[in-house]
Amino acid sequence: MGKIPFLNFINKFRGIAILIIVAYHSMTVRLVSWEDHSVCLKVLRTLLVDCTILFIFISGYLFNHLLPQFSYKSYLKKKIKYVISPYLIMSAPAVLFMILDFNFIEKSWIYDTGLMNKSVITDIILLEITGSQWYHFWFIPMMIIFYLLAPAFRFVANNPGAYYSIPVITIIAFVVGRPAYNSNPFQSFLYYLPVYLLGAFSSQYYSQVRKVIIKYWHFLLILFFFASYIIYSSNVKSVSLFQKIILCYIVLALMIRHDHLKAPILEVLAKYSFGIYFIHMYVIHLVSGIISFLGLGFLRSLGIFSYFLFLALVTFLSYLLLRVSIMILKENSRMIIGC
Repeated sequence: MGKIPFLNFINKFRGIAILIIVAYHSMTVRLVSWEDHSVCLKVLRTLLVDCTILFIFISGYLFNHLLPQFSYKSYLKKKIKYVISPYLIMSAPAVLFMILDFNFIEKSWIYDTGLMNKSVITDIILLEITGSQWYHFWFIPMMIIFYLLAPAFRFVANNPGAYYSIPVITIIAFVVGRPAYNSNPFQSFLYYLPVYLLGAFSSQYYSQVRKVIIKYWHFLLILFFFASYIIYSSNVKSVSLFQKIILCYIVLALMIRHDHLKAPILEVLAKYSFGIYFIHMYVIHLVSGIISFLGLGFLRSLGIFSYFLFLALVTFLSYLLLRVSIMILKENSRMIIGC
């Protein structure tokens, strides 16, 4: 069957995607004290909102790319071992924060449903299956739906006429929207489904897609800034679905065009991307706590300078903690911390 080639341009794409996700979460007021009506904050929100779309696009792309080796049983085993296992382990501290009601952690949306505080066991189960234990863990329960439906996506690849449904599914996703507080994995799945399919389509028809996006990437850039202007000026966040899909193809075009160039930072970020995704919110709170403890609050009030300082610090500390963890855990690290 032959060895499936490693896609360096997608690997670098992954490095960009995780950096954007960390950038979005580092924008939080917990780290930076933004001025009221800050233009910089509004621009950052406009550019970074709904950045998870880049990861979903990559997931769809790689699923299709790896289809020649697809075995549903083996596929699910790997997802349980390398996705669900680290999810349960890495989210455990966040679950503990919720159960013990730590003051520095806000209660998540699920505590407003009346379902919680029945028993510790049911609380833990509800937090884990909804991904509501902290800001970013919602992603895994939603991705589990994608994993379970893998045979359906293989069917689409084997019957490519099904890709004609993408425009209709995209409109449905736009109308349905992303669930408030990421509170519904099934709605999230429906919202991100067209992005996943576009990723798979772009892999399956790589040659054709490559020609189009490289030839017209300037036009894509114009569309991206037009969508960004709508979000910025009208605060219509739902347009971010189209904005980030366009961004996926802009980044894809740039990565393909410059595939020959070395990008060590992006390659390192890509290698540790899953671990960074799990750990970076803990690091954000750690950095915030250290700043308060050391009386360095003035560092929060330097606007965009503070933002980039903390972004670099959070990214580096996340990488450093993962490196140390890998040295300790060795071959078990991927099952525990995701990388």
